[in-house]
Amino acid sequence: TGPAEPPPRLPEGWAIVRQAATEPPAIATVPYAVTALTLRTNRPFPDLPASEQLRIIRQIVQTEGPIHAEEICQRAATLTGMQRAGSRVKEQVKTLLSQGQRQGWLVAQDDFYALPGQPSVLRDRSELSSVSLRSPTMVPPDELAAAIQAIVRKSVGVTTEEIAREVAHLLGVKQGPALRQVLDLQLARLQRAGTLQRNAGRWTIAPLAQPAIG
Repeated sequence: TGPAEPPPRLPEGWAIVRQAATEPPAIATVPYAVTALTLRTNRPFPDLPASEQLRIIRQIVQTEGPIHAEEICQRAATLTGMQRAGSRVKEQVKTLLSQGQRQGWLVAQDDFYALPGQPSVLRDRSELSSVSLRSPTMVPPDELAAAIQAIVRKSVGVTTEEIAREVAHLLGVKQGPALRQVLDLQLARLQRAGTLQRNAGRWTIAPLAQPAIG
């Protein structure tokens, strides 16, 4: 065989531009904000007037909603100088939450409470000292669903185990059986809703699926 032919020359003034591979954009989160409140009294929550109790509950939900009822009880206690939420605090908070739903200034989903129209955003809990807030069971369903969809959207196909690791990192929650339990529940919901599909053990966004929540 003869010598190899030289590569064709580009027309004068032309050049080859090679584009470097780019990483998908990072998923945006905001730091989880814990309620800080200045009270006009040092009385414990059960001894406060109903109007002051209501103001505290509103502020907690406004700052941290969607937020689980257990966390609302704990926050109401600690904001008023108590170490923990006892039975009196829990009973009074439960009454106020029910009142808020009846009056229309609170909405609830799976024991998570929010103000009507309150957006669900992805919140990073990694810097929090609270053990309970970093529990996967304290992540609102809509926030977890939004995190799952964001993770799947930036991947060609991702396994449940990979989603679990990404969710733990993204939201700053603990890995383990509790995370896998709530994750499996949300994955099943998203699959039934036609948002996600699973093929050969890998999750992808289903055709014509709606954008991620938030």
